Amino acid sequence: MKPYRSERMTSIETYMYGLKARAHRHHCLAYGTFPVDLTRLTRLRRVYSRQIRPVTLLPFFIKAVALAVRRTPDVNRILFRRFPFGRCIVRFDDVDVNVPITRVVDGETTTFIGTIRGADCLSVAAIQDTLAHLQRGSPAESPDIQKIRRLRRAPSFVASLFHWLMSRSPRFYLKNAGTCSLTTLDGMRGDYFLAIGPTTSLFSVGGIGDEPIVRNGAVVVRRVLKAALAVDNYVVTGLQGVALARTFQELLESGSFVDEELPSVVDGQGGDTPMSEVTRALLAEVAKRARTNAASVDVDTHLVADLGLSSLDVLAVLAFTESRFGVNFRDDALLELGTVRKIEAAVRACRSK
Repeated sequence: MKPYRSERMTSIETYMYGLKARAHRHHCLAYGTFPVDLTRLTRLRRVYSRQIRPVTLLPFFIKAVALAVRRTPDVNRILFRRFPFGRCIVRFDDVDVNVPITRVVDGETTTFIGTIRGADCLSVAAIQDTLAHLQRGSPAESPDIQKIRRLRRAPSFVASLFHWLMSRSPRFYLKNAGTCSLTTLDGMRGDYFLAIGPTTSLFSVGGIGDEPIVRNGAVVVRRVLKAALAVDNYVVTGLQGVALARTFQELLESGSFVDEELPSVVDGQGGDTPMSEVTRALLAEVAKRARTNAASVDVDTHLVADLGLSSLDVLAVLAFTESRFGVNFRDDALLELGTVRKIEAAVRACRSK
């Protein structure tokens, strides 16, 4: 009696095999890894959740992928086989992002590819709503889930035919998938991981953790994401891949696309009140000392721990404040006034005497 037995692959297993086989046979994948400082984006997420709607980090990642691809248009192309012979590269007008979704469908835990259509034109809140629908909405209303249901009922050769068409028909491809991809792994702790998939650009979001990094010549602890990017070298050059990775990194670190969606500047006290004259002046001065833009600094950014300012820089900020607003701080104020919020509170206290 044999100590093993062969099992016929199910349609879903054949479908998943086809995804990896297309990536292996049809694309020449090159990988790169890079860290992303999420310190400011983490704070912006809290502000966004308070002002607009509760959101996770995932829709920010999806929006950053879509914007990075939009700003590097030569990567929004995919290599297809011509029938019966040859190959061609197809450029897409819209940026649609593939995201793996795992949920229970018909009593079985199923992973399928959900597509966020036109993600570069959607707000973060709209992307969160789309994700919530894919994760918890009615399966009958989701074309991506219906596709998995049909494949589950069909014989295995249907899944093979599906991938045959995906590599040859741009129209069929666009109906069933997006033009770029983002994948994540839950439970990662500060690690990179490299995914494989049949798109020209595939971002992988790994672990997030506190790590020491150098800012303005000082070592500070920041919230760091481990990201990776795979590009198809048949379509994308190395320089284009680097440009794509850097754009994604800059979008997440600056959070500029989030600032554009926030309706007002929050003073950090839980309401939507206008920024005071003191706060505005302090943010500009701190940003100048840190050699960064004011958008990357908020009232709770620590001058030393977050921005890496030296003691002399902090003293210069306090001296500017005293001169600009006609106040005098105690000699030991340097030890206490570590954020714009605390400096502004000290200004109010001095004025009230």
